[in-house]
Amino acid sequence: MKTVFLLLIVVTFAVLSGCSSGDGMEPVVLVAKWKLVSDSTAMSSTGMETSTASYKGTVADYFDFRSDGKCYIKEGNVYDTLDYHLKGPTRIVISNFGDNDDDHPSVIDPFTGNRAVITSPLSFSSGGFSYRTVTLKK
Repeated sequence: MKTVFLLLIVVTFAVLSGCSSGDGMEPVVLVAKWKLVSDSTAMSSTGMETSTASYKGTVADYFDFRSDGKCYIKEGNVYDTLDYHLKGPTRIVISNFGDNDDDHPSVIDPFTGNRAVITSPLSFSSGGFSYRTVTLKK
């Protein structure tokens, strides 16, 4: 009887230790080499004329977010290195990405294990407004 009781305790412990708390979803991690799907910038003058500059990514393009706060970018024939830091699970500040700062960070929405859309905050000036959107995938 003691053997059955001990075996029951061991099996129960094994089952419970295999369960995880939460909803079973792993946290999404930005640190990775992401493929560039598209990069677009929308601009408007004070006359409300809106223009959009769009770039469709190729298989050679990427945004490589490293754990040291650097993002290495290849977009077409242009290479760049930007600094970034996270302000929460879906808020990111990337230097020279639109008109963002710690108080007005760019937003990653949606942000899943294989897709990220980074949008800069709307930037206003005497000449109108602009914002930038980059779509990435793993």
